[in-house]
Amino acid sequence: MRFEVNTVMDQKSMAAMSKAARKTLRRKRNLVIRGLGGVAAAMSAAMGLTRFGAGDANGWIDLALAAVLLAALLMEDRMNSAFAVRQIRPDNAEVCTTFTEDGYTNVTSSAEGHWTYDKILVPCEMKDYFVFMMGKQQGQVYDKEGFAEGSVEEFRRFISEKTGKPVQYIK
Repeated sequence: MRFEVNTVMDQKSMAAMSKAARKTLRRKRNLVIRGLGGVAAAMSAAMGLTRFGAGDANGWIDLALAAVLLAALLMEDRMNSAFAVRQIRPDNAEVCTTFTEDGYTNVTSSAEGHWTYDKILVPCEMKDYFVFMMGKQQGQVYDKEGFAEGSVEEFRRFISEKTGKPVQYIK
């Protein structure tokens, strides 16, 4: 069986990879960070409202801090993807990947990398992408619309068989 997938590494695809990492390998750490961030945002909002109630016009500073913390918690994946996209060279933004029985090869205009299926720790599927988590800081993303050879359903079964792991669906 052979599959060929073309993917553009843009902010949307990198946000999908960030979300997959957050929901799988970094799940416990992320819950702690989100909990602490939520508590800090709530405390800052409460202090701002208290200061306003006491007649201190500078309570807006605390409220602004609460808003920034809340925005960071809610837009974490978009922020991570914005930083990640800046690290990709423009000539490496388009990736053509060929999956075969032995492994798969990622090809860009300036590089080529060969991978074996045993390196995939967590295979994930999202609405528009397949994401392979290779570690807490490393992953690969493949666009479902980019299949030039093979189908999404066949690929899902193929990856599950090759990795020996079920493909996790992430909403």
